[in-house]
Amino acid sequence: MVIFGASAAGCVLANRLSEDPNKKVLLLEAGGPNPSLSEIPALSNIFQGSVYSWNFKTVQQEKSFFSMHDRVKMPIYSDLFGKGLGGTTMFDSMIYLRGLPDEYNSWTTLGLREWRWEKNFPYFIKVEQKMDANLYDTNR
Repeated sequence: MVIFGASAAGCVLANRLSEDPNKKVLLLEAGGPNPSLSEIPALSNIFQGSVYSWNFKTVQQEKSFFSMHDRVKMPIYSDLFGKGLGGTTMFDSMIYLRGLPDEYNSWTTLGLREWRWEKNFPYFIKVEQKMDANLYDTNR
C-alpha cells in the first residue's frame, strides 16, 4: 500500500496498516524535515507562506463568516496546509477539534458504514483521555 502525505491521518493510517506483518506500507511525504520552531505553538503563524506550506489560496466567499471577509482571516483555510511530517498539525497551534456527528453519519450514505459517529466516538474519547493524562504526567 502507498499512502501519499504524512499528515496526522496519513501517519496514523500507515501505523495501523503496518501492524499487519503481511502488509507492506510506503508512506510518501513531499516536505522535508520539520523546523524545530514548529514545536512552539505560539510561533505557528511564522509558517504562513513558507516552504513548509503548500501555499494554496482560496477565493473570497460571499457567504463565509457571515460575509465578514474584510474582517476575518482564517489562514488555516487559505495558505497553511503543511508540507512535512504531520501535515498541517506541524503548525496548527495545538488546536484539537472533533468532527460533527452528522458529518460522520452522512458518510454512511456513501457506503462507509464503519465511519458512523457511534463507531468512531470511542476513539475520540480515547485520544482525549490520553491528552488529559499527559497534562498531569509529572514524569515527562
